[in-house]
Amino acid sequence: MNFSLLAHIHGHFGVLAAAALVHPALLLRTPRRAVGVSWGAAVLAAVAFGGGLFIYPDYRRTVRRSLFAAHPALGWAFERKEHLAVAVVALAVAGALLQSGAGDGSEARLRAAAQRAFAVAALLAWVVVALGVAVAAA
Repeated sequence: MNFSLLAHIHGHFGVLAAAALVHPALLLRTPRRAVGVSWGAAVLAAVAFGGGLFIYPDYRRTVRRSLFAAHPALGWAFERKEHLAVAVVALAVAGALLQSGAGDGSEARLRAAAQRAFAVAALLAWVVVALGVAVAAA
């Protein structure tokens, strides 16, 4: 398939995932509903990450060398983006597991830990999005 099209789709899923991760971090108050939304955000983050894995061989072949040649600092920033994306997925899944463990809301500590995990995941996801946009613009 066309690398450019797949990269755009991956980018759009990344933005959607970053936005979705903000929701459980800030807005959820109903514990029963929170579990579904938490897992939905975690799955969306995993799908965006999976899209990046899918296009990575083409990125290495077509973009990486020229990116490092033209903008070395941006190339290294993009490498860090990949590591941050792993952290986003790990934190989102951890947040969903913690939220699931909180059950009906009787475990306030688990809910608070889930909220912190989603907050960090959302923050890192927006950093990942910003770095991806910077590379796409270069």
